[in-house]
Amino acid sequence: QLLLDTYYAHYDDLEQESEFRTVNFDEETFSEKFRNIKEYFLNCYNEKNEFVNYVIGNAHFYSVWAILIAHKDNLPIPSDFADRYINFMLEVENAKSQPKLENSNVLGYVKSSTGASTDINQRLIRFKILEDE
Repeated sequence: QLLLDTYYAHYDDLEQESEFRTVNFDEETFSEKFRNIKEYFLNCYNEKNEFVNYVIGNAHFYSVWAILIAHKDNLPIPSDFADRYINFMLEVENAKSQPKLENSNVLGYVKSSTGASTDINQRLIRFKILEDE
């Protein structure tokens, strides 16, 4: 515990240099990037209100958020992203009641969204599937 406390103490004051801190964190840059992604996310909702119905729950929300961050420089207009995501999630909803569908991405997303959906493997599967869609 002492070692952990000592390590975290090097991050108490980000203005102060520390030989133990290997990454310089720029709070302003982070905040700006966060605001941009949040604005894009809200624009998806404003363009297509039903978008919010498919980001309910941590698994879906964080998967979408991760895609937005990973592709922040190449995102389509919010209405196009929202349309594609909504259409995919409609297929996911249908697959829950008709598991014999052919789309392997849809079935993979369904499987990785059930049970312990915070498991790193399941998160990576959902991320890769959304990235492909």
